[in-house]
Amino acid sequence: MKLATALCATLAINLAIEAAPPPAPASPKQDIAIATDAASRQAWAEAAAALARAQANLSESDPLLAFDQAVAAYRAGDLDQAAQAFNRARNTSDRALAASSAYNLGNTAMALASDSAASPPPGQQPDLAGQAKRYEEAITSYREAIALDPTLHEALSNAEIAWKRLAEVREQQQEQEQQQQQSGEQQDQQQEQQDQQQEQQQSGDQQQSGEQQEQQQEQQQSGDQQQSGEQQEQQQEQQQSGDQQQSGEQQNKQQEQQQSGDQQQSGEQQDQQQEQQQSGDQQDQQQSGEQQEQQSQSGESSQNPLNQDRQQDVSDAGTPQESGRMTAEEARRMLQAVRDRARKRRLEQAQREATGMAPTGRDW
Repeated sequence: MKLATALCATLAINLAIEAAPPPAPASPKQDIAIATDAASRQAWAEAAAALARAQANLSESDPLLAFDQAVAAYRAGDLDQAAQAFNRARNTSDRALAASSAYNLGNTAMALASDSAASPPPGQQPDLAGQAKRYEEAITSYREAIALDPTLHEALSNAEIAWKRLAEVREQQQEQEQQQQQSGEQQDQQQEQQDQQQEQQQSGDQQQSGEQQEQQQEQQQSGDQQQSGEQQEQQQEQQQSGDQQQSGEQQNKQQEQQQSGDQQQSGEQQDQQQEQQQSGDQQDQQQSGEQQEQQSQSGESSQNPLNQDRQQDVSDAGTPQESGRMTAEEARRMLQAVRDRARKRRLEQAQREATGMAPTGRDW
């Protein structure tokens, strides 16, 4: 029971806290009071934050409040905030405040350049270009401060220091550029060497590849020549065997043609001999018939002109050559002449019988 009562009481307290309204925002005066208390305790970061809140709640920027904020931020180590605040503070009609703001802005730029040189980014070289820019800004701020207040001798001394450091940074920049250039040249040389080595290696590989290809080609050519020689020998053997076979076939064909030619010539000779024999028999018969006709009509030969024509026809037909054997063509011509004359005589005989007159047989 006591535990439940305690829990209820705790819950009521939490609800009361949550239901409480948020605190009212502090006024610029309150923030300035907080900043003054913090500065008395050297709580410079707290003082800079309070002065920044007070500056934000003002309708217009207060150069004096901005100067105090810049001093607190500078002492707290927030150099970027200090540079921004000193830059706002110098935009005032108060020459003393503007000169002091410009002088402290130069000191802040010098501090930023020193920090950049002392602590470069890990693994990187110092930002010489950024340092040179900060020193140039410092020199410009010191010149502005001297122009506003010529009695600021510290501004002149700091300006000379900034100028010397700027010269040193520029020399370092030149050295750095030369080193980078040399490094670039070395890298280029190394790259060229690597390229040359690669080219030499590639040329060596190509040369080896070319030699291997030549060896392979030579081996292939030797193998091809060997195969070609074997193929030529095989072709020669096949050609010889084929030539022998063709020669045998040609000899057989020639023998067959010779035999067929001999047989044909023998047949032709036999035909010629038979024709000659027949022509001779027919000639003998014709001669015997003509002799009989001549004997039967010898008494009428002087009176009948037909007998004269028959004698003339026999003389025109010709006789076989006495110097040699009669050819087949001569025999055929002789037989044809004999047939023509016999046909002619039959026609003349038929005409005589039909007309009772003997034709002359001449084409006058």
